[in-house]
Amino acid sequence: MRFYGISLIWAALSISLVTIYLNVQCEYSSVDGLSGVYTRQYLDDYLRKCQEKRQYLAGVMLDLDRFKDINDTYGHQAGDEAIKNVGRVLRASAGPKDFIARYGGDEFVVVMPTRRTGEIKALIDRINENTEEINVSGQYPYNLSCSFGRAMYGSETDTIDSFLKRMDADMYEEKKSRSKTMPDRRKQ
Repeated sequence: MRFYGISLIWAALSISLVTIYLNVQCEYSSVDGLSGVYTRQYLDDYLRKCQEKRQYLAGVMLDLDRFKDINDTYGHQAGDEAIKNVGRVLRASAGPKDFIARYGGDEFVVVMPTRRTGEIKALIDRINENTEEINVSGQYPYNLSCSFGRAMYGSETDTIDSFLKRMDADMYEEKKSRSKTMPDRRKQ
């Protein structure tokens, strides 16, 4: 009987280690390797779950301003470092219940489980403060700045697609108002 128990311990330990390994791999595949925040696919899954629960959300989409200039002027390694810095800024700025994802390229989305628009403004203020700290540090040859788009989600007729489109449109309106010379990529 003792030998039987010992042999089961090894089998249980093996199964436990495989389970831990699979969970780590799953988590690893849902996190963007460069920015350290969740991936677009994981964002889509998260938003679907929120939609099923009919959860109210506030969202902020941000785009790194002049990212192409950083890549062209200082090289792609500097561009990668800029993406890493934005990931750090977002993780430092967001609350514990906020969901952060890299939407694509130099665009990110932060989703908050709230109905209050004031929380969006507070988040954007924290992002700007943390970004300014990086700029003032003088560690990098470029300055970071972001354009923001905001949207609320939660009505019965709202869709995930319309939520993301509203954030995107608002972000490009802000970008356009800040720089009359910046091309609107949506018209290309």
